[in-house]
Amino acid sequence: MDHKYADIHKPIIEKSKKGNRKAQFELYSLYSKAMFNICVRMMNSREEAEDVLQEIFSEAFMKLDSFRYESSFGAWIKRITINRCINALKKKKIDMEYTDEHIADKPDTEEQDYESKYTVDGVRKAVALLPEGYRVI
Repeated sequence: MDHKYADIHKPIIEKSKKGNRKAQFELYSLYSKAMFNICVRMMNSREEAEDVLQEIFSEAFMKLDSFRYESSFGAWIKRITINRCINALKKKKIDMEYTDEHIADKPDTEEQDYESKYTVDGVRKAVALLPEGYRVI
């Protein structure tokens, strides 16, 4: 069943689809704060959130022709935001795993006089026990 939503910002969206920069800035102004808040919560870093936010709106404006009013514009851009943040977190995790393995391959040059009660494996196991939403953060 095909549902069409009467988006309250339809005139602005249609102008944005035609490349009107003023309309695009207006859309950005309407939704950027809410999307930034999502990014900050997911990325846990204001700097990374700012970077991801710019990527989100660049992607949204490039793909605006694919927006068909099957949901509200806010829901559409929120889906893009969440997916982009998840992808950024996955990439960050891959980079971090690579770094961990790389460091583990190097021989220790200094003796460590202390023994930590936390291990990397122990922390990973503890994080795995957390509910899904908490693991993302």
